[in-house]
Amino acid sequence: MIIGPFLIFSIHCVLIHAYTSTNNGAAVDEMRVPNSPKSVAIIGAGAAGLATARVFARATEGTDCVIRVFEKHEKKDNRDRGSSNGKDDERIFGIGGVWHYEGSPPMSSNQKKNKPMYKYLRTNLPREIMGFRERPWGNVKRNDWRVVDSLMPSFGDPDDYSYPTHEEVHSYLSDYARHFNLTQKISFGCEIKNLQIVNRDDEWSPIRLEWSCTENESCSHEEGVFDIVCVANGHYAKPAPLTIISKDDQSPAFKGTIMHAVEYDDPQAFEGKVVLCVGARASGSDLAREISQYASAVYLSDSTLDPLLGDDIPRSHGNVTVMPRTDVVTDEYIKFNGFSKESIVKGIDTIILCNGYDYDFPFINDGSMLGDDWSCVTGERRVAPLYEQLWHARYPSLAFVGLPHSVLPFPLFELQAEAIAAQFGLLPTLDNRMKAAIKDANGGGPNVPGRVQDTHFLGGFQWDYCRKMSCLAGNYDDRMEGYLSLNKVSKEHNDL
Repeated sequence: MIIGPFLIFSIHCVLIHAYTSTNNGAAVDEMRVPNSPKSVAIIGAGAAGLATARVFARATEGTDCVIRVFEKHEKKDNRDRGSSNGKDDERIFGIGGVWHYEGSPPMSSNQKKNKPMYKYLRTNLPREIMGFRERPWGNVKRNDWRVVDSLMPSFGDPDDYSYPTHEEVHSYLSDYARHFNLTQKISFGCEIKNLQIVNRDDEWSPIRLEWSCTENESCSHEEGVFDIVCVANGHYAKPAPLTIISKDDQSPAFKGTIMHAVEYDDPQAFEGKVVLCVGARASGSDLAREISQYASAVYLSDSTLDPLLGDDIPRSHGNVTVMPRTDVVTDEYIKFNGFSKESIVKGIDTIILCNGYDYDFPFINDGSMLGDDWSCVTGERRVAPLYEQLWHARYPSLAFVGLPHSVLPFPLFELQAEAIAAQFGLLPTLDNRMKAAIKDANGGGPNVPGRVQDTHFLGGFQWDYCRKMSCLAGNYDDRMEGYLSLNKVSKEHNDL
């Protein structure tokens, strides 16, 4: 099970290194930028940002490289308070990104919740395959493929439930940050405002960042120049546009409540209601499950299902009915894809749009000097041009960690960061990077036929992608193959 992929990707790794050496040997000598960076900026102290900071700290150990992580949230160490599970709370509020749960705003504030984490969320991945290689989590044996250092202890109680709460994930990330002394590299309360390529004629150009600070009133605005900038600001902040809702022109518009999943927090708020969740991937399915405990009825709209025809009856699980694509929404009824009498439902009073999120980089703008070499269009869910879904193809000193979705996120972040650290100044030529990036941007993801919204979807293709990242990082061996193969088997078993 391990030998086949290992032999294939061992050869692939040799070809990668031969290719970069052949194509870049002369060019590297002419570059002003050395292969060891003097300064690295990381935007965001979520899981991707923390993993990137740790990897660069390890890769540049013994050098004078400065690593700085910019986190817009202010720091609050909560280790002296108790958590809802009755244990000492050692979370660091300010890190963790999406796992930094803050609850819903007070009713009196008239503000909507704007972060996707919700009150009772548990992960749909077991912690044993969710953690970083350098800091295993849960019931991981010392001889496990996941453990990089056989002396490294696992985090957490081995007897804890495998599917952690958001609090437990936040605790794990806080422990990771403390264990590797990452908090000292984080500038809390610092929000990046602008990113700019310094020299457009230099493909490995340094990058200028401008930021504002709230932690220190004496530095309300600062700027600095960095050899490498890693963007790790996540992709769960900007709800996707609400284009999936349409109406019949002959009927009045829907007068009930329409909300995005980002606003959802507590299922008890839907006591006695009839709720439609539009979108049946992970969040839509989980929200439908939670809400069904209190709502009178829940409809889950899955756009991948066949239309309801003739005498077709939709599947039901308890008080949750699974419907095909939502086609028409009016105040009198909602019509789902199909022509059977079951395709029209009346009485729905709340619609939750579980249609995902858009990538968002507010600090990249017309002043960033990227010109035509930048595309991030609302609704497309595609960032371009990127080489290997990671490096900006023209200016690879700018990298985006964590864009691929439908993956094991933490291990993938770690491998991407290792590839960035290893490949500084050593990637294939500009022409080859741009050709690969254009092909990826126009390919519509790995599935056939593809669509632009799936450009960064990996799913079952993530394992070969991780092998490629490991090859680029220079750490692909039988141990890495064992680690990836074990994660693959565990993930597939989890998805059954």
